[in-house]
Amino acid sequence: MQKDLPDSEFKGRILSIQKQLKKNIFDAYLVHSNEADQANVRYLSDHWPIFETAGVIVPAEGEAILLIGPEAEPFARDRSRISKIR
Repeated sequence: MQKDLPDSEFKGRILSIQKQLKKNIFDAYLVHSNEADQANVRYLSDHWPIFETAGVIVPAEGEAILLIGPEAEPFARDRSRISKIR
């Protein structure tokens, strides 16, 4: 599947959030999306939920995690810029 933005753009978005988390002494940042409002998860992962809700957890340190339901797994693994998918 063609990806219009480079992986570095998505990594930069996550790093920017992590910088703010550390600055403000927060452990993690959680965003949620569903089929009606896909922007939050798509902004961080390039995955947009079609069948189920989805979320992204950005820890202050370490890899971000894409949270999905079982129906979306094949699509998420193909599309997401976040490799840690649960």
